[in-house]
Amino acid sequence: MAGQRENKRSTNTRGEVTVAALLRRHDVAFEQNAQIGRFNVDFLVSGHAVIECFGDYWHCNPLLYEAGWHNRSLRMTAEEKWAKDARRARALAIAGYSVHILWERDIHQAPEQVARLVKTILVRVGGAANADH
Repeated sequence: MAGQRENKRSTNTRGEVTVAALLRRHDVAFEQNAQIGRFNVDFLVSGHAVIECFGDYWHCNPLLYEAGWHNRSLRMTAEEKWAKDARRARALAIAGYSVHILWERDIHQAPEQVARLVKTILVRVGGAANADH
């Protein structure tokens, strides 16, 4: 878990830029690369919803990688990474945050679907000032 606080390498990935634009389009209050305890999250929306933009390679998208696939950069298998991400999401949920994951593949290949999902998240968290756009 050490290093989470300083891990801001993902700032302004293509996926994050796309999601930030969607949030701005809906006049939603959000903080990008917000610090929540020891975790740095991609977006903190309306103070209690977390939106994460998971890179397919770095988070071992299960649609692309099998459980036993070894990610050399992470020095762990896809299954180990999924478990680590699940523990992180669980810790954020226990702290009172709703956690929503958007995969890189979906952000780029199905932007309309991602836009609808973001609208749904905004309605749930009460942050949708202009969810009809």
